[in-house]
Amino acid sequence: MCAKMCAAHIFNLLDYMTMRTKQLISYPTLNDKHGDPSKDWYVEYAFRLPGESQEHRYRIYRGLKRTVSIEERRRNAEIIIAERTAYIKSGRYLSDPGNTTPLRNDDSHRQEWRHYYQIEQHLLLDNIITEYLVNIRGTIRTASYRKYTGEYNIFSQWSKTTLGENVYIGDFNPEQIQHFFDYLAADEHDGGRGLCHESIKQYRMRLCNLFDYARKTGLYTRDNPCTNIRNRGKYVDLAPVPFSTDERTRLKNAIRPKQPYLWLAIELLYYSAIRPGEARLLKIGDIDREHKTIRIVNSISKNKITQYVGITDETLQLMTELGIFAYDSNLYLFGRGGTPSDTPIGKSTMRERFLQYRRELHIDDSRKLYGWKHTGAIEALEHGMDVVHLKDHMRHANIDTSMKYAKKRVPDAHAAEKYIPKI
Repeated sequence: MCAKMCAAHIFNLLDYMTMRTKQLISYPTLNDKHGDPSKDWYVEYAFRLPGESQEHRYRIYRGLKRTVSIEERRRNAEIIIAERTAYIKSGRYLSDPGNTTPLRNDDSHRQEWRHYYQIEQHLLLDNIITEYLVNIRGTIRTASYRKYTGEYNIFSQWSKTTLGENVYIGDFNPEQIQHFFDYLAADEHDGGRGLCHESIKQYRMRLCNLFDYARKTGLYTRDNPCTNIRNRGKYVDLAPVPFSTDERTRLKNAIRPKQPYLWLAIELLYYSAIRPGEARLLKIGDIDREHKTIRIVNSISKNKITQYVGITDETLQLMTELGIFAYDSNLYLFGRGGTPSDTPIGKSTMRERFLQYRRELHIDDSRKLYGWKHTGAIEALEHGMDVVHLKDHMRHANIDTSMKYAKKRVPDAHAAEKYIPKI
């Protein structure tokens, strides 16, 4: 609790120092009584603590009294002023404003130095990011955790480049966060990262969560600086592009004879709406030949719920031709080495193999492996499936997601022809 209160004081004061320095702090100055050596001189300074109207005033007479020569008094005053100024700017005096002894780097033996050092380390941006990631690790998928880690690393590196090597969570305000998102949206040739609007929107949500965590733990005492950020980034249609009938035929003729397991994966995407990441981790024991279904266990499904999808007769026939059901049920369907094994295929192997065929056939770059799942959904709608059944088939949690596929259908340009009378 003490650490949190100290942290709150530090950030509130730093905020005030930034916005209203003149009203809140009077930095140390020498009062030499107009140069009169017969009077005691002193260094004086004052400050207000956050939330307090009363001003704290201090005078230091040490080494400045009338018994000390003028030259020595002025030297002592310079030392005191430098020490007091550095001490005030550090913000470290806040938990004990009555303490007039400054902390120095060589005071590590002092209890208060260790206390402040611990607070300082806890408030470093990198340490808070690490703590937050540990806190959420068990609640998100491994792939999401890696994505979040990469995004927070980019934020950390940008912060160090912009604000200095030691970046504290309290260093951020909405203006600085806006600069960061402007950097994400800027083109790469302008020194940015060229992210699209949707990617930046997700990035913003991630940073909001980080600062919310800092606020809940008392490490950030102001409003979340990500709340009122202007939208940035290009608007890009990220939806997969469906394959045409000609493209599907050419790819099947090229892939199925040479790499039947790759074509099996494509069929699962196209017919059964299985995601590539789910297909990679399927085990032979998850396939039920009798009921023509595949179990997607909660450990690999996107929504963490065990679900079942159907298998077409065509896909089941391909599995039989490959002799899949003769393998041990605990083996991964898509194993390393091209056949079922106890180690799943690499995360990008399917995609890279598919891209190789796509390039050889000179098919447009917009056609991705994931596009097979999208193509299957579009074809289902084109051939009469309603959106409610599509939602179940695609395993969508919300029908609004399924409606996006309906909106992507190419409209029939001749639909009105039979309704419009001839001229």
